[in-house]
Amino acid sequence: MWEKGTNRYDFMQGKIDKYEWVDLGSSYVPSEISCAVLLAQLEQCQEITAARLFNFHLYKNGLKGLEDRGVLRTPSLSPHNQHNGHIFFIILPSTEKRIFFENQLKKRGISAFSHYVPLHAAPAGKKFGRSHGSMDTTIDVYNGLLRLPVWVGLNEEDIQSVIRALYEIASLDPPASLSSSSS
Repeated sequence: MWEKGTNRYDFMQGKIDKYEWVDLGSSYVPSEISCAVLLAQLEQCQEITAARLFNFHLYKNGLKGLEDRGVLRTPSLSPHNQHNGHIFFIILPSTEKRIFFENQLKKRGISAFSHYVPLHAAPAGKKFGRSHGSMDTTIDVYNGLLRLPVWVGLNEEDIQSVIRALYEIASLDPPASLSSSSS
């Protein structure tokens, strides 16, 4: 696959005297531009992760009131595991609620999206995979899952604006720490 469907690797290792197309493949070698971007990100990996975690915890703490009222759920964190804050999601109680919140956020200029279709329900999963049981929990979580913006360039006020919008959509007052009128 890596060698565009050829046996070039064996040729480069001297195992064969010429190479040819032997299977499906593609070009997975990243461009120099992609490598340059990746290198810059790797050089700032600790700062990027710290910013993501800061924003993750702003969301987690800011949405506690909505979670306590049963409006939504936020990610569960185990004290025994580490994460990099690359995603923050809420889980709403139904597809209809998720769509409503998603549309209301978009009306406010906030991009929020559902997540991947569960593998067992996706075309490739149906074709190549198998599952056992009803998968009801997986489908319920998928139906209610809404990803919130987490771009590392978002600042504290940006995150607080998203949190305030979620409280407004739920028709609840935000915590006093978020009640400023700036957005």
